[in-house]
Amino acid sequence: RVVAATLPRGPDTSSVCPFAQLRTPIHFRRDSQPLSGMTPAIAAVTLLLLAPIPARAIRSEKEGAELQGASWSPWSLSYKGLQCMQLDPAPFPALAQHWPKCLQDAVAKAKKLGEEGNCRLCDVDLFGSRTEADQGMWTTSCKTKVVCSAVRLGSDEKTCFGGHGKVGAIKDLNDGHDARKKNPDMACLPCAEGCKECARVGNMLTGSARKFKCVLPPVGTPETGERCETPPAFKCGKCDHRSCSGMLNFACSKKDYKSDCEFPDSYTQAPEDQEPAEDYELKLEAGADRSKQPPVLSLFYGQQDEVQGKGD
Repeated sequence: RVVAATLPRGPDTSSVCPFAQLRTPIHFRRDSQPLSGMTPAIAAVTLLLLAPIPARAIRSEKEGAELQGASWSPWSLSYKGLQCMQLDPAPFPALAQHWPKCLQDAVAKAKKLGEEGNCRLCDVDLFGSRTEADQGMWTTSCKTKVVCSAVRLGSDEKTCFGGHGKVGAIKDLNDGHDARKKNPDMACLPCAEGCKECARVGNMLTGSARKFKCVLPPVGTPETGERCETPPAFKCGKCDHRSCSGMLNFACSKKDYKSDCEFPDSYTQAPEDQEPAEDYELKLEAGADRSKQPPVLSLFYGQQDEVQGKGD
C-alpha cells in the first residue's frame, strides 16, 4: 500500500493524463512489512515518472525557435582554393569570433585532406544562421563541407603538394575528372617514384582501397637475373609478372612486374607563405522581417550604417 506520495497540482489535465504536468520524481514507500520473497533491503522503491511534454507545447517552442532563427537569416560562405594546411578565413574574422566551432571543424577537415590526401588547396563551404553563443535546442548549427580543389581544377602541382610522386597519374583513381569526382579524398594521392605506371585498387562493391597497383620494370639482366624491387618506404605485397590479358593492353609487357602497395597514412608537408583564396562568395538570405537587414549582416560587414554609406 502507498504510505506517502507527493503529486504537484497543475492545470486541468484530467482529460488527458493525471500525471501530464509531472516534472519531478514521485517517491513511493511501502510499509515496513516486506512482501513474500522480498527482503527489507529492497522494500524501499523509488519510481520516477516522466510524462511527455504535450505535443502542442513542443511545437510552440520549436516554431518560436525557428522563427527566431529565421530573423537572423541563413547565410553561406564559399571559398575556392584555400590552403588546406593553413586555412585562413580572411577577410571575414567574424567566423572565428562568432562561429569558432564551425571554423575549427572546417580547419580539421582541410588539414586531414592535406596530411592524408596530399591536397594543397581546398574548396570550403560553411552554412549557418545564428551565432554559436545564441544557439538553442532547436537552432540549426553551422555546417561545413570541405573538398580538395583538385576535384574541380584537376590534380597538378598547384592543387596538390609535390615531392611525393607524380600526382593525377593513378588510373581510374585520379587521372580524370570522373575518377576524381568518385574518389574526392584521393584526388591528390601520387603515383610513387619507381613505378612505371599506377592504377586503382578496389572494386564496385568495396570501392577504392587506400592502395595502388604499381607496375615495375624488371631490375637486372637475363644474364645476371631479373628481379622486382618495390618503391622504398612503401608497404607492398608480392610481386608477380603481368598477365597482360585483355584486348586493350597494347603497351603491356609480360616482362614487367606488378604489386599492390599501400599509400602512407599521412604525408609531411613543408610550410608555405600564406596566400589569399582564389575566390569567395558570401550569401545572405532575408530574415522573417524582409523590411530590415538581418542582424548577421553587421557581423560580417561591420556596422550596417557604414555598409549603407559605402553603397556596397
